Formats: sequence, structure tokens, C-alpha cells
Amino acid sequence: MIRVALHLLIATALVFSAYEGWVVGYVTDYVNGTSKTDLFFMLENGTLIPLTVDVPWELVGSGVRVKAEVVDGKARLLLPAAEPLAAPPPQSPVRGNLLVTVVAAKFKDVPDEPYNYSYIHDVVFGPHPSLRDFWEYVSRGAIKIKPYYVHWGWITLPRTTSDYCLVPDINTVVELIAEDVINSLYQRGVQLPDYSYLIIVLNKDLPCDPGTAGRGTIRMWQFSTPYGIRNLAVSWIYHYADWLRSEPDVQLYMHEFGHNLGLRHSGTSVEEYDNVWDVMGGIRLWHYLDSWLGQTEYGVVAGLAVPHGYYLGWYDIMQLNASAYVSSFSGVYWHGPDGVYTAEYKCAGKYESYLDFCGVVFHKLRSSTFERWVYFTPVMNVTTPWSSGVNFLDVGQSAWVGGVRISVVWRNSTHAKIVSGYPTLDQIIGANATFVVGARAATIDSVAAVYARAALSPTATRTRNSYFLQPLFAYLDDESFMAQVRWYYDSSIENWMALYVPYPGVVVSVGGPFANRLTYALNPPNRPGAGGLPFYFDTSVGGIKDAVTGAVWTSNAAVVAAVVNGSRVYLLVWGIGGEDTRRAAQWLAECAPPPARAVVIDTASFRVLASWPLGFEGPSYCPGRTYAAAAVVGAGAASIDAVGAAMAVGGLGVLDSEANSTQLPPLVFSVGGPLANRFTAVFNPVGRVGYGGLPFYYDPSVGGIRDGRTGAVLCVSSCFVVAKLQWGRRAVVLAWGLGGDDTRAAAAYVHYYGKELLEEFGNAAVVVRWSWRYYQSYKIGIDFYTIAKWP
Repeated sequence: MIRVALHLLIATALVFSAYEGWVVGYVTDYVNGTSKTDLFFMLENGTLIPLTVDVPWELVGSGVRVKAEVVDGKARLLLPAAEPLAAPPPQSPVRGNLLVTVVAAKFKDVPDEPYNYSYIHDVVFGPHPSLRDFWEYVSRGAIKIKPYYVHWGWITLPRTTSDYCLVPDINTVVELIAEDVINSLYQRGVQLPDYSYLIIVLNKDLPCDPGTAGRGTIRMWQFSTPYGIRNLAVSWIYHYADWLRSEPDVQLYMHEFGHNLGLRHSGTSVEEYDNVWDVMGGIRLWHYLDSWLGQTEYGVVAGLAVPHGYYLGWYDIMQLNASAYVSSFSGVYWHGPDGVYTAEYKCAGKYESYLDFCGVVFHKLRSSTFERWVYFTPVMNVTTPWSSGVNFLDVGQSAWVGGVRISVVWRNSTHAKIVSGYPTLDQIIGANATFVVGARAATIDSVAAVYARAALSPTATRTRNSYFLQPLFAYLDDESFMAQVRWYYDSSIENWMALYVPYPGVVVSVGGPFANRLTYALNPPNRPGAGGLPFYFDTSVGGIKDAVTGAVWTSNAAVVAAVVNGSRVYLLVWGIGGEDTRRAAQWLAECAPPPARAVVIDTASFRVLASWPLGFEGPSYCPGRTYAAAAVVGAGAASIDAVGAAMAVGGLGVLDSEANSTQLPPLVFSVGGPLANRFTAVFNPVGRVGYGGLPFYYDPSVGGIRDGRTGAVLCVSSCFVVAKLQWGRRAVVLAWGLGGDDTRAAAAYVHYYGKELLEEFGNAAVVVRWSWRYYQSYKIGIDFYTIAKWP
């Protein structure tokens, strides 16, 4: 490439003239979190003319010849007028083998060699985490990064830092460095292939280019070499801090290579580096790993945004319909008032697992004629710079994004289900849920929650291991949910801030407005509920009224409704009486709900009496269900005892007075102590050793749990018993504590560790002490400590 700065001066004299050439450019990434993009129109003789910003991104570094006019030293492409973006942006696929040469280069006046060549080789070609490992992973095998030439050792550049800085234009400086490296390789008999990649690792930053971490050309740049014109994509990596010797900034190499592939930054409209979910978001995630440099901190990233993967031809983006499943490799798009919006899900992939949480994230795509076309979209009303890490939707959360209401109703470690518009009952079946019953409700309401859990599933709890806090997902209406603590850096006050979010999940509120205060808030008596829900309890008639038709039902009726209120999705399940509430939950478990937002059902026949919107009235389709498990709770137990049943299992919900040994399924969970639950008392009576020699029992003389083997009092507060007993062909699991909170904690233990107990041969039991895990005053999880085992 002709590199003399005079060419830029000559270009200023070219006025209103049309020329042919190419669009080239590179991105400079600074250590302080800023960047600069330089785009040029390159003439055939190598002259670089700065371009105006309205350049179709897919042309940069593409090698496609275009025409431009030059006015006052600036080039403007002669292209048709840009049209509004009507779909995901044009693709520029990259596939096959990518030949990469890595050269460590030291300035003539700087003898320091900060890394040995094994370091430089491995940060690019080594095992996880490395540039090659990352890009081959996120491309899903579409590309293979192959070493073309590995120069072991450092080459010495022919110029000093002062020599390079004598050139007044920094663009020419970096070209000079690249050309000196190319010539040095040629002197060693190495000719770089056309359309290959060159990574230059420098042993210092330049005084005329302070604060730079790295640079990357946007795709290919034409270089004039001793062996002809070569199209090369080049990354310049600076040694910008001495701690890099022991803590590799792998992210920098990955990021600059992303520019080489044609990608731009993907932060918010406020801060272009602020996107923790994407390698092009510019945020490093430091993790202590044992890899190619031994045990140390490595700067890694959390994957590739779906719009970027689509652009490179690796991922899928489908148009959003009523609902969709999204992942790290496939997303959806829709048209908003100011651009095209996309949704994707980040969780447990090889690099996504470095995230603190799993979540659905959103990007806005502007027309590709803008300098930057992928923008991370905040959804949690936290829009300060460096807040992308908290701006995601977890399961059960909802927000307006690009003019569309988007709700997340389910997720696992790889996929999430999102719903556009207001969720309907059929879309919520199978959702990850949090269950709420009234503190003053009858136990039968809690039994209904057991049926509801059979139709749904526990709240998804998969996050990074250090954030797995064993939270509850069953609460009383007068309790605060546990908090999910999301962190962000508020640059306005230069301090880290915590965003406290009630623990995720579609919130299932079981019981009517007089038994459950959450139901009361969303579906109050004598008037329509949240979002216009037309079905409510009318105290003047003692029944359920339809505000649309005026119809009234005074017996054998229940409401099942999906409600979005604020940023949460709720499912209301309540009937005129307790048995109606249980039957409504049973209808959820055994029938196929229609695509309605709410229904009134006949709890005797399961017929849909009314629907919102209209049109789904009539018999329900109920294929039935074979229940593998049941939960038995005491008919007279306190709600806090009984609510634990939904923590333990989903299935048949049975009161202790209804428990029939001939009709129970193979696995029975008895929740609540022997004084609250007569079924528990059969196996674990007060004051003595229980069934099969179970040694742990409640001793009223001390108000605690005693071990019948030693006579020792094991605990008198904050503890519980969990036992698995073989009862003929059935297994009975007892979960009870000294108080209601203890019983619920026992049920939580069953959820998290019950599998280990069930796999024990024969009878087994544990006594466990538990405590809340707090952050400041917020409950964020539960800790368990085993204090006794049997056998």
C-alpha cells in the first residue's frame, strides 16, 4: 500500500470528481472504554480519502468496487438512496478455513519482550479460552481458524517508536507497521496468502497513539507487497499494561478479530461498548481458570450476539409470531417504530456460562447505512452506561420492546420461550412458576398449588455456580419474594449499584381475593381486574360475574386467568370455594387450556362457561394425567406448613383426611409435622421412634428433635427432618420442621436434594439445620447444614 501522508493531502484537492475504488476501514479500541472508527475510500493507487458516515456497512472491506465523488477532501459514495430496514440486515457470510499468521513485533528502540511466544501462540490458537476456540465455537463449525505461519520469537521492526510517530497521520503509522511486518516476513521467505488474516502483537504502545488497546481492520485492506497486491485483515494488539504478562486479555484478541470479520460494536445508544452479552460489546469478564497460561485470571467474553451471527451466516433469525423459542444461536425479529428488534437467550454455552445470570436480551437494528447498526436495548429502566448486565428479562418477566409486549414464560439451560402480546393460558402451560397462597387461606388452597405445579414447573434457577442460591418458589401472600441481585456500574457516581429483582417465575396466585391478598390486588371483588380482566367475585350475589355479558355463577365455578401487570406475568387460580380452587388447578393439570387470556370453568364438568376474549366456551379437552406423585398436607395445618407442598412436588394434592393407601401413587410426600398432619404421624409419631426404626422424632418435652439412637436433642429451632421410607410398593417422603418456616425449608431441601435421598437403598433420613442467605436486608437463598443422618 502507498502510505505517504501526502496522498491524503492530494485528496483534498479533488473536488466534484467521480472515482472508482474500494471502501476500507478499521476500528481503534482504547483502554478507557472508547473507540474510533476510520472509514476511507481507497483509490487504485492506494490513496486514502476519508469517507462520510453514511456508508453501507456490508461494503466495508468487502472488495466490491464502488464509485464515489470527492468534495472538500471527503468522499461520498454514489449509491441509490437507502431504504428503511425491512428485515434483518443483509448477510455477509464467512465460512471455511481462515488462514491466520501471528507475528510478535518489537520496536527498534524497545528491547522488552513481555511474552514468550508460547503465550502469543496460545492466546490465538490454544485451547479454551483462545481466539480460535471462541470463534470456532460461536460459528458452530462454519469456520476453521488455521495457522498459516507461526514465527517463533520476536521480530524487530526497522523503526523506533519515534520514527513511526514522525508520521503526522496515525492511519499511516499503523499501515507502516503492517507493511514493515509484511516485508520482514518476506525477507524470511514468507509470502502471505491473499484474503488471509494477520495478527501483530506489539511490545509497547505508541506515544503518538496513547491509550490504545488494539485495532482491527474491517474485513480486508489492500496492501502492496513485494509479491503483489494482497487483501489482508489485520489486527494490531498493543502491550498496554504490564499485568497482561500474567493475566491474558483474551477478549481483546477475540474482539479485534471480530472487526476483521466485518463486525462493529454493539453497545447501547449511550455507550457503544456496553454489551456484556456480545464479544463486540467490549466488556471483559475476568475469570480464574486453569488453562494454557496455568492458573490465573483470563479476560473472556460471553458469546456472540445473534444479529452478528446472522450477519456472518451462522445463526437463524425468524420473524416473531405469537410465541417462539430462542437461544444463543437462533433468535426472532419484529418491526418496531424506530428499527428492527431482535430477541435471543444467553445461558449455559461454553462462553455464555461466564455470565452471572441467564436471560433474554434484545437488540435494535438500524439501517446498515449507519456507521453502527446493532444496538443493545435496555429493558429494566436502568439506562446509565455500563448497565447492560442487568438489562435482561428472566422467566416470568415482561416488558414493552420495540412497540411489542414481550414476556418470558419458560427457560432451561439452552432455550427460552417468549410470548408476544399478552400471554394466553395455553402459552403459559409448562411455564417456570413461583407459587403464592394466602397466609390465612384454608389448607385446600395449598393443595391446589400442588396440582398447579403439575401443570407448570418450578422456577428456573440455573445461573453461574456461585449464584446458585437455592431459592424458594413457594410463598405466602404477606411475604416478599427472594431477591435476584443484579449488579451494574453507575458511571455518574463512579460506583457499583445493585438492582434487586423479585425472584423470577410466572407468579401463580392460588385462592380467591378474600383468601389471597395478591389475588385481591390483581382481581379485586366487585370490579374488573388488572388489564381489563372481566371476571370477578361479586359480593352482592356471592358468585363470579362476567362484566362483559353480565352472567353470574354462584356455585361450582372458578376463574383461571393470565394477567400481565407491570413487569410480571401472573396466573390466577381461584374458585368460589376451596374445593372449586382445587378443581380449577386440577383442570390446569389435566386439560388443555384454550388460547384465551382467562376463562370461567364449571368445576364439576370442566366445561368452559365463559372466556376472554369470547369464542372458547364449551367442553374442555381433557386427556387426563397419570400422577406419579402426591403431596399430603394436614387439613388443619397453617398455610406456611402447607405451602411447602408446592415446593416439594407437583401432582395429586391430598388432605390428610383424604389419604387412602390404596389410591395413592407410587411416591407420596407428606408435608408437615405429626401434630399438623395425621399422615405424617402414622410414620413419625410424637415422642417415639417411627416406622422402620426411624430414629428422629419430635419430643414435646423439649420442643425439639431428638435422636432415638443416642437420646441426644439435636435441635430446638431452625431445623427439620426429611425421611424416605419404603412403605410396601410405595416410597413415602416425610418433610417437616419445628415451625412452619422450617417445614417449608424441609420441602425446599426435598426439591434440591431429594433425589439423593430417594436413591438411597432402603430407609434413610436426615436432620438438617437451615438459615436464610442474605444480601444486605434481602433474602437471596437458603443454606443447609446436615447435623444427623440415618442410617
